[in-house]
Amino acid sequence: MSPIHINRDRQSLGQFSPEDVSAGLVSGRFLPTDLGWSPGMEAWKTLSEFQDLPSVVEVAPLLPVQEVPPAILPLEPPWERRQEVGFLQALLRTIGRILTQPKQVFSKMRTEGDLVSPLLYTILLSVAVGILTLPYGSLYTTVLKHFVRNLPNAADYPANFFEVQSLNLANVAMAIVLMPVLATVGSFLRAGLLHMVLYLTGGAHKGFESTFRVACYSDASTAIFRVIPFLGVLIAIVLDLWLLIVGLKQVNRIEGWRAALAVFFLPLCCCAFVAAGIAFAGFSLAKPH
Repeated sequence: MSPIHINRDRQSLGQFSPEDVSAGLVSGRFLPTDLGWSPGMEAWKTLSEFQDLPSVVEVAPLLPVQEVPPAILPLEPPWERRQEVGFLQALLRTIGRILTQPKQVFSKMRTEGDLVSPLLYTILLSVAVGILTLPYGSLYTTVLKHFVRNLPNAADYPANFFEVQSLNLANVAMAIVLMPVLATVGSFLRAGLLHMVLYLTGGAHKGFESTFRVACYSDASTAIFRVIPFLGVLIAIVLDLWLLIVGLKQVNRIEGWRAALAVFFLPLCCCAFVAAGIAFAGFSLAKPH
C-alpha cells in the first residue's frame, strides 16, 4: 500500500507508511477522525474508514487490549454506549458533555450507522420535558390574558376570552401520546431542511444521517432548559442554534460561517415572511376606503 498523507484540522501531519499509521492509532499519535489520502484515492477519508491497514495485532502484538490508550477510544455521546455505561448515567453524561464540550463530542461522534439512538434520545427528553411543562400552557395563557385585560380596548373582547381552562386527564393523555410522534416527525423534518440548506451552501460533506444526529442531540439536550418558565424557551433556542453550528462545523469539517448560514437560513426566511405579512397588513389597514 502507498504512503498515506494525514491531515488534521486542515494541517498536514506528513506522510506515513500503513504500518506507522496503525501503530499511531494504537499509541494515540493519530486519531480515527484524522483525514488520510494515498495515491489512487479520489478523495480524503477518515483513518477509521481505511479498511486495508495492518491490524493492531500485526503492528503491536505485545500491547494488551486493556492498555490501549484512552485517546484512541471513540468519544461518541455516552448515550450510544448506554449498555455498558448504564441507562441513566449515559443520559445524564450525554446532556452534560454536549452542553459543556460540544466540539469534542461532535468531532468524535460517528456520522452513520445508527438512527435509532439519537431518535430515542430525542423522544425520551422531549416527552419528559413536555410532561413537566404541560402546566405552563395555562400559566402563559393566564399571563397573556391578564396583559390583554389591561389594554384600553379590553372591553371589546368577549367575556369568555378571559376564562382560563385548566388541564384535564384527557388532554394530558392525548399530549403524552402525541409527543413521541411530534418529536419523531419534527426531528426528521428539521434535519432534512438543515441538510438541504447545507447541501446548497456546499457544506454537506457527510450524509443526511450526520445532520440528523447533530440535530437530535442538540435539540434534545437544550430542551431541558424549557422547564424554566418564560426565559427557559429563549435560553433553549439560543443554545440550540449554537450547538447546531458547532456540530455541523465539526462533523462536516467546514467553516463556521457556512454552518451558521445553514442554521440561520430558515429562521431568517421565516422572519422575513412574518415581517412581509405584517407590512402587508399594515398597508392594507392604512389604505383609505
